[in-house]
Amino acid sequence: MTSFRDQWIAHVRLAMLIVLAKASPDALRRAHVLWALAEMPGRGANVSLLAEVLNLPRATVVDDLAWLSDQGLVRRTRERGVLGAMLLTPGVEVAQGLETVDGVAPPAGSAEDIQAALAAVALQVTVSDVTDQLTWLHERDLVDARHTITARGRLVAQGRETVPGIHAPSPETVMRLAGAGARAILGG
Repeated sequence: MTSFRDQWIAHVRLAMLIVLAKASPDALRRAHVLWALAEMPGRGANVSLLAEVLNLPRATVVDDLAWLSDQGLVRRTRERGVLGAMLLTPGVEVAQGLETVDGVAPPAGSAEDIQAALAAVALQVTVSDVTDQLTWLHERDLVDARHTITARGRLVAQGRETVPGIHAPSPETVMRLAGAGARAILGG
């Protein structure tokens, strides 16, 4: 028999994934492009390197760089026929969470931010609990080192994959998340 604490933690983990899944996959991917560029020497890289670092198809990186360039966050480059990008000051500010741009996910935030989001849905947890659970989620590849939800974490939050130790979302929650995802895709 599972203890009350274990059941409660399983609900907290699900709620954390749902909180972190609010950003669209496109917005998260664009944020990862900015974060990767911010960590590169000279804040620039070629498309092949970005694709490898981010584990994305080159075409996706090219499309994201075009979108980010249109927003004034990066400058696309071409040196000796090699496509790349340089992070501009506004892109640095967005990557650091100092500014926001629609279509780019902000950094996930601190344990305190996540704690506040959980409190908004009546889950009272300590910052220490949040930190412990972020570590647990990271160890299972559900969030990355930046506390950003992974593709697998998104599947768990949507009820499309199960992980022992995380409560499955209710059918109502699954429908609410699907509706939010559809609105994000359709822009409404």
